[in-house]
Amino acid sequence: MTLFDFDYEVQPILEVLVGKTIEQALIEVLEEEEIAALREQQRKFLELRAAEKAEARRLEEQERRLREEKDQRLKQHEDAMVARKETEERIAAATLLTGYIADLLPAVLEGLKMSGFLLDEIKADVEEGFMPWLMKEVKKEMGYMIESKELLMDIVREIIEDRAETYKKLGEEYDASKTRKPLMDHIEDGGNDLNFVNYEPPVIKNTDVI
Repeated sequence: MTLFDFDYEVQPILEVLVGKTIEQALIEVLEEEEIAALREQQRKFLELRAAEKAEARRLEEQERRLREEKDQRLKQHEDAMVARKETEERIAAATLLTGYIADLLPAVLEGLKMSGFLLDEIKADVEEGFMPWLMKEVKKEMGYMIESKELLMDIVREIIEDRAETYKKLGEEYDASKTRKPLMDHIEDGGNDLNFVNYEPPVIKNTDVI
């Protein structure tokens, strides 16, 4: 009779080891399946999140584009209104200026005549030089409104007086008995200067100054 039967004694141990091994294998398989399921769920979540982010970016881009288009249209409208206002102001200023020049020149020349300036030379220079130059400058530089008739008269008077001063100096070289003295005597006697009385301001044909 043997004291130790190997097959008999080892069989329970082998059964336990095999059972534990199978159990561990099943656990590992389940864990792998669970991990795979979790990974698949995570993948779907990330895809959904990426799609939501893409949609959010698309909506933001669409909103930005619409806002830019709206701002651009508002700016175009504002620029058009400003341009229209400037054009109206230029037209009004040009109309005011060209209308007042003809009315103001006789009054300015009257004051110069009473001061003893050479009226014929002044009128010739005004008609041939000053008025064409003035209209040219109006076409080029009319960028603001002249609303005051008094201001406009001062401007015209200053320009004409500067020119008249030049002619006065030239007139001093003439023979006083043939130029200035007869003119002053005629004024002091209460006579009328026919050239001045019949003076008509130059006709401004082109009033399109804008």
